Formats: sequence, structure tokens, C-alpha cells
Amino acid sequence: MTEPEPTFDVSTETGQKKKGMYEKYGVIFNENFSFEDFQWDWNTINSNYAPNSTGFRYTNGDSKYVPEVLDSLNKWFFNIFPQEFISSNLPRNIYMCDTLCNRYSYLSSIVYRWLPGEIKTNYMMLGYVSERFGTVRMNRSHITSWVSLLIEKMVSAKNLTIPQAFIELSLDGYAQYSYTNAADVTTLYGLLRKGRNGQNTGTATAAWFTTKAEQDFGDFVAFIIYVPDSEKESYYSKNPVIRQKVGIVKEYFKSVHNITLPYKPRLL
Repeated sequence: MTEPEPTFDVSTETGQKKKGMYEKYGVIFNENFSFEDFQWDWNTINSNYAPNSTGFRYTNGDSKYVPEVLDSLNKWFFNIFPQEFISSNLPRNIYMCDTLCNRYSYLSSIVYRWLPGEIKTNYMMLGYVSERFGTVRMNRSHITSWVSLLIEKMVSAKNLTIPQAFIELSLDGYAQYSYTNAADVTTLYGLLRKGRNGQNTGTATAAWFTTKAEQDFGDFVAFIIYVPDSEKESYYSKNPVIRQKVGIVKEYFKSVHNITLPYKPRLL
């Protein structure tokens, strides 16, 4: 099966930026994707539920903010890794959204769980491509979430392989059905974060989705690059497994991909 080559409106800055990313990396950033593009996902039919209801919801991104988002992605991710590594391992399609969330009903209200991104089989999605990007781009948690998502997609596409030694150190954590709101997953399981999809009902103390190994691996890549060493020590003091997993991730990238993960700390 073949796809036609994409076309870009190079009369606009947005089109020029998107064309440049495609020519360099083979990745198509699309804020104007159709519902049919979203819906079809190989052997899955995705659903997008109406406003003011429960369930998954996305809206398309705003073209005016695409250049700013792509400039930031270049700084945070694309300029960090070798071109060949990215073009060989990232998906062809990245859909750019404004709204991206799960919604739950609680006490006659709709509670929103906002998502920085979402991973599907055929593509991945990034949120906040709108005026809201001006706020989240200043937060290290958002930067590390996007870096983690991009690495996670490489793993879920089976382009990267998580070392078995990394997985074995947190098997008990991955095996959990969910985590309580109060659970310290670093201390308990050697994880950096709970599941990226957040809490799984609308209550303030709701349980959190579990962390899959693919997310955890992406989280560690972002942690190595962007978390200051002084802050890393607080994680190491909670659970020495964190330091072990950092070493495994660094060694994997160096020995398998000849990449030394850089250190570019961003202070909170």
C-alpha cells in the first residue's frame, strides 16, 4: 500500500515549517486531519465523543500556532537526536490537536483529564496546539511529557527495544491494574510517573492508570536529559532502582544507537 506525497502551502509560514520537517525527517505534522484519518487505525475504529459528554475528545489544532510548536519540538527533541535516528524510528503521521482529553461524569458535572498527547497504532497525537501552548511550553513537565511520548511511540512501533534488565526492575509496577491517588510509585516500584492518561474517574481522589513499560522508558529518557542532577538525587534517595534504570537507558542508547543522551537541565 502506498500513500501520495503530501503537499504543503509554502505561501504560509506554517506550510514552510511543515514542509521542512517532512523533507528532513519524513514526518508529516497535520493540524487539519479529517475525522476519517483519526477514526481508521488499522484494526481499530477510534471514537471522538461530542462536546459536553463523557469519553475521549479531540479538536484540531490551530494553524497559527504550528510554527511555534514545531520550533519548540525542534529545540526539545529533534535537535537532540541524530537525524537518521528520528527519521528511521518516528511514525509518518503526527496529528496536532488543541483539545485532547478524557472526560468523566461526577456529581452531574463533566470532569476533564487533559492529555499532552496520545499514541495510536497508525499515528500519534499532540495537544495544546493553540493559544494555550504559550502557557504549557514554559512547564518542564510538558516538555518531558512530549519527549517521553515521542520515545514511547518509537517503542510501541517496535523500532526501539526496551532492555529486559530495565523491565525486570519494575515488573511489579507494570503489573498493577491501577495506582491509588496517594501512591508514591517511585518509592514503591521504581517508576518516575503514574500512567500518562491520568486519573480514571472524575473524583478528586480517583485511581490513576497504570504505567506501561513503553511510557516508563520514554519517561527515563526525558528524565536523563531535562531533570537537574540535584533533583535526580531526590529520586535516587527514594529508590536506588531509579539510578540503575538511568544507567541501563544510557548504556542502551550508547551501545545500540551510538547516542550519548545529553544533559540539558531545565529548572522548575
